[in-house]
Amino acid sequence: QALGIDPAATDAATARETILADMQALISSAAGLDTERGDTISVEMMPFQQAPAEDMVKAPGMLEQLLDRYMWSGLQALLLVVVVLVLAFGVVRPMLSPKAAAADAATPIGAGLGGPAPASSGEADPFSYLKDYANERRDDTAALLQQWLDEDQKVAVNE
Repeated sequence: QALGIDPAATDAATARETILADMQALISSAAGLDTERGDTISVEMMPFQQAPAEDMVKAPGMLEQLLDRYMWSGLQALLLVVVVLVLAFGVVRPMLSPKAAAADAATPIGAGLGGPAPASSGEADPFSYLKDYANERRDDTAALLQQWLDEDQKVAVNE
């Protein structure tokens, strides 16, 4: 059934010849052929070869395409989530727990500085501790305050 012509029809031969004549006229006018000059053209009808159906491959589905394209980046994102969760629950959470805060509050502020130890009462007031520390080391406190003021003046001059 080339070009819609049924080979079993009675007028199949005439329809075929008409189509061939029309194609020959169309091609010769498009190419600018001159028959007086001796230009010729030959038009033949040939069937196309059909590909066997078993050679065709089924197109991959959407899920298969997504897995092919995004599997590795998805695994990387999943690994990143696992690392963030481990850091959040293994490192940050213990630092924020009430036990760690209580242990930090029990440690005296100036313990590493060689200052006086706070009174061994249950709750130490940080303001009274700093007041006692400043009274015992007046020269160090004055030097520290002078250093802070000098830094503030340097910053103000540079602005």
